[in-house]
Amino acid sequence: MQKDTYDLGKRGMSEIMAEVAAHHPDEFPRIVKQLGDLGRRASWRQGYTTGPADTRQVIDTASYYAKMDAELAGLRKQKLPTEDFEAQRGEILTRYSDLIEKDTMTAAMKSRNAFALAVASGARGKASNLKAILSTPGAFQDAKGRVIPLFVRNSYGDGVRPAETLAGTYGARTAVVSTKKATAKGGDLLKITTQAGLDFNITTQDCGATNGLAAEATDDDLTGRVLARGVGDIPGGTVIDKHLLAQLRRQKKPIMVRSALTCRAPHGLCAKCVGVKADGQFPSIGESATVTASAAINEPIVQGALDVKHTAGVAKGKKSFSGLNYITQFLSIPEEFKDRATVAENEGTVDKIEDAPQGGTFINVNGTQHFALPGFEPTVKVGQRVEAGDTLSDGLVNPADIVRLRGLGEGRKYYATRLSQMLRDSGQSPDARNVEMITRAALDNYLIEDPDEDSPWLPDDLVHESEFLAKYRPPEDTAEMPAAKAVGKFLQAPALHYTVGTKLTPSMAKNLESAGVTKVPVSSQQPWFRPEMQRLRVASHNSDDWLASLGTSYLSSQLRGSLERGDETNVAENYHFGPRLAFGADAGKGGFGEYVQTTGKF
Repeated sequence: MQKDTYDLGKRGMSEIMAEVAAHHPDEFPRIVKQLGDLGRRASWRQGYTTGPADTRQVIDTASYYAKMDAELAGLRKQKLPTEDFEAQRGEILTRYSDLIEKDTMTAAMKSRNAFALAVASGARGKASNLKAILSTPGAFQDAKGRVIPLFVRNSYGDGVRPAETLAGTYGARTAVVSTKKATAKGGDLLKITTQAGLDFNITTQDCGATNGLAAEATDDDLTGRVLARGVGDIPGGTVIDKHLLAQLRRQKKPIMVRSALTCRAPHGLCAKCVGVKADGQFPSIGESATVTASAAINEPIVQGALDVKHTAGVAKGKKSFSGLNYITQFLSIPEEFKDRATVAENEGTVDKIEDAPQGGTFINVNGTQHFALPGFEPTVKVGQRVEAGDTLSDGLVNPADIVRLRGLGEGRKYYATRLSQMLRDSGQSPDARNVEMITRAALDNYLIEDPDEDSPWLPDDLVHESEFLAKYRPPEDTAEMPAAKAVGKFLQAPALHYTVGTKLTPSMAKNLESAGVTKVPVSSQQPWFRPEMQRLRVASHNSDDWLASLGTSYLSSQLRGSLERGDETNVAENYHFGPRLAFGADAGKGGFGEYVQTTGKF
């Protein structure tokens, strides 16, 4: 592991320790101690010192203010309606605030400013804090998120006026209140993700899935995953380590990897789809891998929620959908989905884009009118071809829209990708495989709508995908055909990350071909079922074991529903730990969990 240079900042140290754990687990304790000793010696001998020079300006802010004032003067001459004037003024103030922040950080790093080094290392502070110390706090927001029409012209190092100090108190108050609420909110998020994952422990070593996620060899998250299909002379089932990853990058061929999103285990997940852990070993059968993933993702939020929910009232540029509130909304999919992006309800051509009289924008696709919220610009142009589920405007896409319009598999992929991005934007560094396990626990249901007479399910039954696939029988007209010719038909077996019942689109066919999937089984018959996305809090509520279901939430309604259905509980063996633990099975006999290592059942 010797290199000429190492990034010894917060992110770099995390990557170093992850590599040690994966490839040199026996050396991990010794290396952790040595690096810890090195850090303590550096703190003692070198310390961290700032002086007057570290508070001096590093850029000429006057030149920025002159350009900003010229733009504001031009805006006043336009004599716009008050609402439009205030919106455009706020955009100008925010844009210059962001520009000064970027240039301040660049210049401060060049001069080796002590504050800038602390920010860059991840040890303390953010670029916005550095800008306030060296250049200007810039523009502030009030309690409702509106830009205050006052641009601070001095840095904290130079001193600010009372009015400018008061403008910043909105954010300061918000920060204090949010800090008090954050631990409870973060703890609740941890609780609901853990509940959803309780049924998704490791139940088998290998489910035998041959489909998976398409990936680029340049992806740094591939280490520890298992190849779903062979690549050249590298067989499927091979674990990707750093040496194999370098070989894959040289080959420049399509890669498909196993994932919790595409696991075909009859219940829970298999070890091969979860992949190798940091200690270089596959998870053991019976291991609660998804609960561990939940803790890995949520504990940093619970402990450091202040870093992920606000900007202390400092006005920022293009909206970033990060922070605890947005993450919670994304997982909870409320009916009133804040800052919701508009998606196409049908395929076709964008034939008209016009301002809506109430504000916002009307976007027509093949005559069907869509509405984009005020402040969220269209992302398509007239004449552009779109598919159902494609994004038409700025904003945060509700994952339920993707599941409804593009299928369970596409919804899973979007959910995992977007959640990972939100966590990164919030200051976290999530492991993609942990996010995928949470995603699988959240998105795993089909709703039975109009079953045949010999169907094992009744209308409105919610069925886990693994249970559904075990009993599903494709229509008689099902046939294999090239992906390009299957457009408009319904998939009858999992392919890539796409799931049964998905209506194939041109972009999906292209993705299948790019991943090396030449033929897929499809049918022309409309499915009698549909994917159903539920709020994460109730994702695990459709258990047919009444005692296991009481390990979730809404216990009163859960118990009433179990009574109405006549649900039972299996105390002798269960994939969920709750029934045997609650019943006290084998208490004091040492028999609890005796077979979990071989069967995956408690």
